Amino acid sequence: MAYKTLAEALTKCKTTTDCGGVTKERGNNYTLRRGTKLKKSPSGETSWLIAGGDEAAGAARAVDGNKSQDFASKSCTMTASNTGEQWWEVDVGKVYKIDHVMVYGRTDTSAETGSIQGAEVYIGPHLCGTLVGSTAGSRVQCTNAEHMIGQIVRIKQYNKYLTICEVIVNVKTAELEVEYSTVQPIYTEVAQGKPTSQSTTAVAHGGVASRAVDGKTGMNDWNSKSCTHTDREALNWWQVDLEAEYPIERIEILGRNAWRERLDNAMVLIDGHTVAGLSYYEGQERWTLNVGNRTGRVVRITNLDIPLTLCEVQVFVNNYYEESALDSMTNLALKKRASSSSAKYGGTADLTVDGNADGNFFKGSCMLTAAQQGDAWWRVELGMKQRIGQIQIYARLDSYNHHKKNSIDSAEVRAGEVLCGTISYSDQYMYTVDCGGVEADRVSVTKLGILSICEVMVYAPVDK
Repeated sequence: MAYKTLAEALTKCKTTTDCGGVTKERGNNYTLRRGTKLKKSPSGETSWLIAGGDEAAGAARAVDGNKSQDFASKSCTMTASNTGEQWWEVDVGKVYKIDHVMVYGRTDTSAETGSIQGAEVYIGPHLCGTLVGSTAGSRVQCTNAEHMIGQIVRIKQYNKYLTICEVIVNVKTAELEVEYSTVQPIYTEVAQGKPTSQSTTAVAHGGVASRAVDGKTGMNDWNSKSCTHTDREALNWWQVDLEAEYPIERIEILGRNAWRERLDNAMVLIDGHTVAGLSYYEGQERWTLNVGNRTGRVVRITNLDIPLTLCEVQVFVNNYYEESALDSMTNLALKKRASSSSAKYGGTADLTVDGNADGNFFKGSCMLTAAQQGDAWWRVELGMKQRIGQIQIYARLDSYNHHKKNSIDSAEVRAGEVLCGTISYSDQYMYTVDCGGVEADRVSVTKLGILSICEVMVYAPVDK
């Protein structure tokens, strides 16, 4: 029997013991998939299997209920091209919170022509995972729960045929009746297709700036023609104009699969303010930079004395972001008297209370002590005893990873004599310590070795 709506089919499916899910057929009708029992998720909860698809070009073969992985069974899809981005997608009929996706690829003797290994699985705009093989099916589950919500499941692969024998999209029973269709996406990517520019374009390579916002989030091989390339200059830069100011939560960068170490120590700026410094770890291709809802319009990436190559830059805005109460409160440390155990290269203590949180030491707004035995320290006098709530400490970002870590890791933050917290280095531009309302007339930061900080902001407790 065919049902006119997905809701009708699901209602019937829940009252039928021999129902393996719902399949979208021609004409937008829905039928129950028979002969397959409901499966259990690892947590023991029942998952309903929902799938739909376009019958054109064999795409519907991947949702026909047949998990045969032999192409001769006529139950596997195959794209017509093996060049550039190849994709398959399914519209599951409405927005769900998707628990996980199972993908079955070919295992017959010609499987190498369309292996799913390395293919990317997206729920809506969010990359959830990469497929690892075909033999027993490959399971993908978003680690970020917010990325599990969507209506379109897409599988992408680059520069080889994409062949899929079955896709099963799993939704937990408790989530079937939840309505997400009118909910605005939590995150919006705002850089794709926006105007770009760069310091130079290498004539011999043709890596124009617009390639980094072409939406090809998984293509980082130079031959894919989706990566930028500057000449080698003293200062190399690339930037995107978002065409409006946004509170930017994070920036994601995809580097080239070769020469990816060239991004080590690259700087990221929003409207001219340094908000991140890239640190390269062996094999790394992607960077996710949390920039704390910094408002801005132009995102720029720079490096020195080496060509700059970027394969994708994504800028994400949290649609539910609300200004913190701190945004309207007075910074108790601003322009107050500051001192430090020593100062090197002009990095005096007062630079940390000048209102400029830029993380690049060479822009003249960060303090730096000399190396010494015992504790290096920094202190600001607040002028009178006050209740201290949150303290925000902005780290130095312009140096190599081990230098950045050594300049702030294990630093102890105090209000008066009370230890409020210890900083654990995590390659971010700002750290927050809460002093819980303790009364003090000074705030200090101490650590062994050297200490380098770009700004300290001190706030009274937020009334609840």
